[in-house]
Amino acid sequence: DNARSIVEGPDGALWIGTFEGLARYDHGRFTTWTTKQGLSANVVLSLALGRDGALWAGTLGAGLNRLQQGRITRYGKAQGLSNETVLGLLEDSQGTLWAGTRSGGLNKLENGRFRAYTTADGLSSNDVRYVLEARGGGLWLATLGGGLNRFKDGTFTALTRKDGLSSDLVLSVHEDADGTLWIGTFGGGLNRYKDGKFNAYTARDGLLDDVVFQILDDDRGNL
Repeated sequence: DNARSIVEGPDGALWIGTFEGLARYDHGRFTTWTTKQGLSANVVLSLALGRDGALWAGTLGAGLNRLQQGRITRYGKAQGLSNETVLGLLEDSQGTLWAGTRSGGLNKLENGRFRAYTTADGLSSNDVRYVLEARGGGLWLATLGGGLNRFKDGTFTALTRKDGLSSDLVLSVHEDADGTLWIGTFGGGLNRYKDGKFNAYTARDGLLDDVVFQILDDDRGNL
């Protein structure tokens, strides 16, 4: 009953990462994968769909799993993954897989091997919770303790409380149709970033809670 992540497949089926395995929900029926079916761990924290139809699943302490046509392939430290707790996953428009890890920074999969980007490369925190492809190119990264990071053309730029962000503990990022960036934080509510300025919305403004894990907008402009 503890569902941590969810994605919709091209066929309309839902994939759900839980604390007791991976579930697929299709036409009212669930199919599950656990360590008994070859999953590297039962706690699935993050999910991403590949353009080739593969499903990527990030786990707690046991790296990545690639599921395609019922076959599971594992990726971990042996393939260069800097930390095996994977919190954020993204396959970008170029087909490149990015993985945000608990304490190993940002990882990029290239030719079957991972390359890690950490604080040594300019990242503001090695705890990367969420990875989003930016409309203007590059990536937006939610970090725990380092605020929001923009990664573009090999360079990291951090936006933190010094820049007006309400909290440096960032859990989620969403960019809407007009390019406005929405940032979910742990304890600082929801932030709006537009034209270089932050505005925060918290429980004082009617938000249910100041911890925002996920953000989504619909086709009517509602957030």
